[in-house]
Amino acid sequence: MDELLPKFVRSGVTDDACLDGLAAMPEQDVQEFTQADIGLNAFQARIVRIALRERAGAAVIAPSRSISPGK
Repeated sequence: MDELLPKFVRSGVTDDACLDGLAAMPEQDVQEFTQADIGLNAFQARIVRIALRERAGAAVIAPSRSISPGK
């Protein structure tokens, strides 16, 4: 699902802090963001929500890293 990264970056999700913020949002907000704002299909949105839920459960304090479509 590497093709999703540019969509997230264009929507402002550019580093680990943004991902952590997204993971902390209520599931309904994440669903709306991934489908309505970013334009993911239902399957892609579900996979992202599962990954974000796992990320939120495994969150540790770490320095933010920038993400870019080329990496």
